[in-house]
Amino acid sequence: MSTEACPYVQWECRALLAEADRRGWLLWTLNPTAAGRLFVAAVVTTGGVADVAILTTDETAVGYRAPILPGESPFDAQYAAWHLADTPVHVLRAALCLDPPDVPMPLYPIPDVCRVAAVDCQATRVRLDDLWDMDSSMDRHRLP
Repeated sequence: MSTEACPYVQWECRALLAEADRRGWLLWTLNPTAAGRLFVAAVVTTGGVADVAILTTDETAVGYRAPILPGESPFDAQYAAWHLADTPVHVLRAALCLDPPDVPMPLYPIPDVCRVAAVDCQATRVRLDDLWDMDSSMDRHRLP
């Protein structure tokens, strides 16, 4: 479903990213050289566990919870305790509703679908307002 056909989706993504920002999630833009378009990510790290949501298009996103070591990028995670590939709205909603990271969850190798930002990716930390100011007419992903 395109955000042009259903404008509330774009609005809801903005609202969910604003809620993530309010809760202390860090916002990133990801520029994977192979993909040729810009992704938006929201990440929160608590006690060696990273919750990650990556919006790859207007209609697709991935989210996961992964253990990470100090200094390790949450985008290079090897294992996950939870993951979801769905629409941006569903991924953001689910990631924001996860139990606290101190609740034990079994680990499994992170699925390939979650590795959208792991290889040749330049991550840039951004502020919430920066996302709305970016030029959506460029030949890349329209930011939510």
